[in-house]
Amino acid sequence: MPFTGIRVFLYSQFMAKIRHIFKRSILYLEQYSGRWWYDPLLAFLAAADAYIFVISVEAFLLPAVLVRPRKWAIASFWATIGSALGATSFAYLASQYGESIVTHFIPNAFNSKTWMDSSRYIADHGFLGLGFISLGPLPQHVAVAIAGLAHMKMFEVFLAILIGRGIKYFFLSWAMTHSPRLLKKLRIMSDSSPPT
Repeated sequence: MPFTGIRVFLYSQFMAKIRHIFKRSILYLEQYSGRWWYDPLLAFLAAADAYIFVISVEAFLLPAVLVRPRKWAIASFWATIGSALGATSFAYLASQYGESIVTHFIPNAFNSKTWMDSSRYIADHGFLGLGFISLGPLPQHVAVAIAGLAHMKMFEVFLAILIGRGIKYFFLSWAMTHSPRLLKKLRIMSDSSPPT
């Protein structure tokens, strides 16, 4: 189903308002990062990251880890599951609706260097390439779209993102809770230094 110019314009205006709401909401939500319902919300926001590219999952994950350092693995788990489900749903849409849905969510994607590099990397490495891209610091949206357009099995997309983002989020969360202790052991930070 092709998207008309008016629908694309209206959608882009709607998405701009959504991005603004999310940016304002980040600061508001961080104060609730210790509540029981924050982890499922974290999973939902990680899934929404597949469609609304302004959301930084780390901006929601790290406050939850800092507020509840003993439950860092639980927060990482929720973020990982949400990210994998969101990416898989985006890949599914790309697989079903083709290039029009990709350009709808990622305008000018096909002309970007990121698209060319990710296409080559996924063509060469497949499932492992997608997992490696999701592990890295750059957004995975283009790689997920490529996997969907290439009709990669949805289970493979889910597993690749689950492994890649899992390693990333678990490492970040672990580092947030253990780095002050490690720095003290390595004598980089003294016992009297304030925690970072």
